[in-house]
Amino acid sequence: MSTMVVLFTPSKENILVEKSVYKFSNGSTATGMYFLRAMTRYVKGRKDLTKILIFAEEDCEIRALEELAGYENTKARRNDIKELERIISETYGAKTSITVLPSIRCIKTDEDNIEYQQTLLRAIIQHLSTDIENVYIDITYANNISVLLTLGIILPARYVSLKKIYIYYVNMNLGEKAKKVLEMPIFEKMIALDEQLASFELSGNFNLPLLTFLKEDQQKEVEEIYYQFELNDISEEPANKLRTIATMKETQNYFLINVNKELKRISQAKHVEELFYEKAAFYHKRKQYFKAIQLIFEAIVSGATVMLYGRGKETNLDYRAKAKNKIEKLFPPSLAKEFIKLRKMRNRIAHGINQNRRYYETKTEELETLFNDAIKIYQTIKQNLKS
Repeated sequence: MSTMVVLFTPSKENILVEKSVYKFSNGSTATGMYFLRAMTRYVKGRKDLTKILIFAEEDCEIRALEELAGYENTKARRNDIKELERIISETYGAKTSITVLPSIRCIKTDEDNIEYQQTLLRAIIQHLSTDIENVYIDITYANNISVLLTLGIILPARYVSLKKIYIYYVNMNLGEKAKKVLEMPIFEKMIALDEQLASFELSGNFNLPLLTFLKEDQQKEVEEIYYQFELNDISEEPANKLRTIATMKETQNYFLINVNKELKRISQAKHVEELFYEKAAFYHKRKQYFKAIQLIFEAIVSGATVMLYGRGKETNLDYRAKAKNKIEKLFPPSLAKEFIKLRKMRNRIAHGINQNRRYYETKTEELETLFNDAIKIYQTIKQNLKS
């Protein structure tokens, strides 16, 4: 498990010129004038440190880098960035890069601003690789803009190989020589929640964001309900359980508003055809056409079964099969034609049956049109059931 540490150097205005003891949460300590050396030693003692990425503004305090390399090695090499890179790499057994940035206070034009951001981006991208699973970032000496940009650039790496991002900070303004090293684990937790909510918005997986806020016994129940949902269990039990989830105190918080709202809407379906329809709408909203089309097809079949054979027969496989073969005769030619197209696409998705090669070339626009036409068929059935 390879690790990269990202460091920011202090400016010359930094008033700390005496040694301090830095205390980490795990009980370990390190001594030094600047935190860069303590942070690097701490990471190397915990993980397989392979890369060190340092950002130094033009007006940085060079002594912080010299201390990181070891003063005994740098007496005759002040301000030699390349030589400091080499010494730090040898000292810690990790590839080191020192990127010099213009002072953020000196940026006056849009061009300078863009170059500042691109310099950060290039440096980070050059050091990220698929073997890096952990990134430790020390923001003690960083300016606010550098911190924001660095985190924004690194975040997408979570979708490649990066497993965790650790944030550390020391309040250097405190007068005490013993200084507490603060870790910010809430950042990592919020990243994970962001990914889970993204999964819900894109794929409909409500299981992951809910688990974040639920107790262990509740988590098992939600997982079971999610599997029933994905397996299209059409009994009343899953709908009732969805309703239970939507009313839980733990699912009423801000971050779960959208999850709660959609589960509540689906759970209010009173009949099988309504349940299929609401789930079809759920996936259609996420452009998950190949799920939505199968579900709207089942909604139509369920409603048609009720029309032909009465309420209660919609879950009987034999009656559903009979109804499926008679649906075309229930509608005028225009809707019947659309149902035939829907049925062919549904079979293509569910069984790989393809009697018309055109369906290999289906485009998003065609799927959208097909789904909207299917809604018209479903609404016609619903109207007939009401009357």
